[in-house]
Amino acid sequence: MRFSAARPAHAVRSYVRSKRPKGRSHGKTPAVAPSSYSTEFDLTQNPMVEDGFWHFAPSYWQAMRTSGGLCYGVGATSDYEDCVAIRSGINSTRQFVRVVLRKDGTYTPAGTHEAQIVLFGGFAAGPIITAYEFLFSAGGTFQCMRWRGGPGSGFFSSITGTDHNGGISTSYVDDMEFYATAQIVSGNPYLELYQDDVLKFSATDSHADKVTSGQPGMAAFYRPEVNAADFPKFCWKSFACGTF
Repeated sequence: MRFSAARPAHAVRSYVRSKRPKGRSHGKTPAVAPSSYSTEFDLTQNPMVEDGFWHFAPSYWQAMRTSGGLCYGVGATSDYEDCVAIRSGINSTRQFVRVVLRKDGTYTPAGTHEAQIVLFGGFAAGPIITAYEFLFSAGGTFQCMRWRGGPGSGFFSSITGTDHNGGISTSYVDDMEFYATAQIVSGNPYLELYQDDVLKFSATDSHADKVTSGQPGMAAFYRPEVNAADFPKFCWKSFACGTF
C-alpha cells in the first residue's frame, strides 16, 4: 500500500509510539538482528552500539554517538564524510523511519548543523555508500538526496519531488516528529516524508543511479567551524524503524 495524505501511516505511527527500548541499557544483544527497532538513546556510547546491530564504515565515514537521550555525530567534516549509522535486519523494499527532533537554538552558526534520515542505506566496497537521505538543516532548509559514491562533494545528488500540504515547515522546533517511508513502485523507489503526522513531501526516483534496496538509519553533518559542544543541539531524540 502506498501511503497518501488522505490515509497517513497510522498503523506505523501507532506501532512506533507504543515501542519502548527494553534491555538496551543492560547490554543484552539478540543473536539475530530484529526486523523492527526503536530506541530513545538511553546509553552513553561513542560510537553508538546499543544492541550491536548498528553499522558504520569508520575508514571512510564517521560514526554516530549517544549521550543524555540524544543521538548525534562524532565529528565535523573535512570532505563531506558525514556521520552515518545503518541498521541490520531490515533489508526490505518497504521500510520506514520515525524520529523526534531535538532543537536548542543557542548555537552558532545555525546553518552548519544537519540531522538526516537514511532509507535504503548500505555500505559497499571500500568507501562507497548508497542511500536516500532526508536532510534537515538547523539553518532552516530541507532537501531529499540520493547518495552513491565515496566521501567528497560528488557522492550526493538532489532529488526533485512534490510538496504536499504546504511542504516541509523549516521553522524547526524541539520535539517535532518526522517519519519517512521508502518502497519500490513499478520498479522505482518511491519516497514519502511526514512532519507531525501530515504528508509534506513525496518523490519517485527513476534515475539510472536509483537505489532499490538497503536498510534504514540516520546521519549527521557539521561543518569544520562548528564547536563539538554544539553537536547535540540539533539532533535526534528517538529513532524507530521497520517494514510495512
